[in-house]
Amino acid sequence: MDMAMQAKIVRALQEKKIRRVGGTENIDVDIRLITATNKNLAEAVQKGDFREDLYYRLNVVPIQLPPLRKRVEDIEPLTDHFIKEFNAAFARNVEAVEPEAMEALKEYPWPGNIRELRNFIERTILLECKGVLLKVEHLPFGKTTTLRDIPLGREAGEGLPLSPQLLGQSIPLEAVEKKHIEGVMEGAKGNKNKAAQILGIDRTTLYNKLKKYQIS
Repeated sequence: MDMAMQAKIVRALQEKKIRRVGGTENIDVDIRLITATNKNLAEAVQKGDFREDLYYRLNVVPIQLPPLRKRVEDIEPLTDHFIKEFNAAFARNVEAVEPEAMEALKEYPWPGNIRELRNFIERTILLECKGVLLKVEHLPFGKTTTLRDIPLGREAGEGLPLSPQLLGQSIPLEAVEKKHIEGVMEGAKGNKNKAAQILGIDRTTLYNKLKKYQIS
């Protein structure tokens, strides 16, 4: 948010009034504002990138949310929730996660937090798990490899569901990405909107990658 917009937010919070774009009259507002950030706003204030008055107006009741790796007890209920969500979305009937698979999920550090877990469960249900039980072999690392061995990255989709035959081999990153995109496109039955959503990229980026890798 640029400094000019920050000033408008401060004014709205202080005066409890706003003025529409092109308007001539102030409008009273009565709101409760909840904000979230993954940045250190105190440091941003010191650097001059964030208004000090806005920082203190927002920082009234701070809540520090630990990363998912520090609240492992949340992984199982979150996984159950996402399974139900994607059962409905993809007409699947996954009922549970076997203990070995759940243990593997709990061992993974989840650098992308809940969003990464959600995307991971979505891809697994869409592409790997076809029955009622999500098993460890449905995970990208198989029985002998841990999730820590899976390359991560925003560009690649935050944790690729690699096929077991690729693990442990010296393979160029582009080859891995191409194979992953091909698998997602197949699972999405060619639906580019759905494939882009699963991959965590926009349609333009997907089109560019399809063209780059000559994927029909």
